[in-house]
Amino acid sequence: MLRKGFVVRAAALLLPVLLNADTVVLKDGRRIEARGSYKVEAGVVRFTGVDGRAYQFPLEAVDLRASEDASAEAAKSERPKVWTNDDLELLKEKTPVSVMGSARVAAPAAAEAEAQTEAAAEGEAEAAGAEAVPGPPKEQTREYWQERLQPLRDELNRIEQQIQQLRRGQGQAASNAINVTGSNPGVQVEDTIRQLERRRTQVQQQIADIQAEARRAGMPPGDVR
Repeated sequence: MLRKGFVVRAAALLLPVLLNADTVVLKDGRRIEARGSYKVEAGVVRFTGVDGRAYQFPLEAVDLRASEDASAEAAKSERPKVWTNDDLELLKEKTPVSVMGSARVAAPAAAEAEAQTEAAAEGEAEAAGAEAVPGPPKEQTREYWQERLQPLRDELNRIEQQIQQLRRGQGQAASNAINVTGSNPGVQVEDTIRQLERRRTQVQQQIADIQAEARRAGMPPGDVR
């Protein structure tokens, strides 16, 4: 029978090591538990989540200080299992342990199960592919500015059409009408045209203001014309 001292030392070498898993905190408030530590490479934070998926985020989207604090707090709360001699004897009965240079030292069942689970999760992550990097803020997309500009452009087109129709109708009425009362029927039409022209100027200014705002946000002028 092997001496207990040898059994204790051998079992201690074979027990799975408890690694401190990092917690990644994003600036939008999300928290993702990592399997192990995250890495920062070329401005991108990469890690494997506890769900087995591979994640990557731009560095500017990650709150590194909050991530470090959350990871440290999680590490403090972890407590390793204290193995007693009874536990080691039970482990010895279930799994052969050799300290005398045998060809193969069998790993504990828990370690093998964990390794199999990790391998399966990594396979799923590779098959599914890494999670897509979040897109740019909406203020940096052409679609955002076009959505703001389109209603004003539609209104501007309607105003232009109304002014043209009124002017055509005004010209036809002036050529066909016989003024027997001495009144000027075109006064009301001219007043309506002036109101439409004032509104046209306001809409054009609103469009110009949005285009200037987009340029300040870094959008190319051609994307907001």
